[in-house]
Amino acid sequence: MPGLTLRNLVGGDTDQDGMPWLVSSPDRDNLKYTLPGLILCLNKNKRMSNLVKEFNDYRTKMNEVILSKENLVIKRLWNLDTNTYAEGALDVKTKELLGLVASMVLRCDDCIKYHLGKSHELGITTDQMYEVFAVANIVGGTIVIPHTRRAAEYWEELLNNEQGTRNKEC
Repeated sequence: MPGLTLRNLVGGDTDQDGMPWLVSSPDRDNLKYTLPGLILCLNKNKRMSNLVKEFNDYRTKMNEVILSKENLVIKRLWNLDTNTYAEGALDVKTKELLGLVASMVLRCDDCIKYHLGKSHELGITTDQMYEVFAVANIVGGTIVIPHTRRAAEYWEELLNNEQGTRNKEC
């Protein structure tokens, strides 16, 4: 189960009746359930920590598969896409944010993740990102809200990876 860590204990931590008890860390990101001889640690950041890696690994793998087929039209389209986001009259940051708004309005979760990752690499702040989310929701309407939730989750994951957030106890 993602985000679940099991650890054996000598002796165990329970209340006076041997019943499990719950401890929440000060940052509220980790929950620890203890039973005699066992600790279950639920780390919200640990569950999320795989989002970026899984997306990037899958994208890389499938891009390699697709490009290995040597289809000229696909290669030209992907080259055009790459060149579209290069520096021009608009700076790269602006182009990525425009791509993100378009991706959110079109409801393409893979595209959203890609543009979030690029925006993070380019130093977009969380305040800037939430303004982009607002524009996408105004342009796309309430149908974009579920994609905004997933975008916010992925953005938090990017920030957590940057900070190296970990549960030190578990």
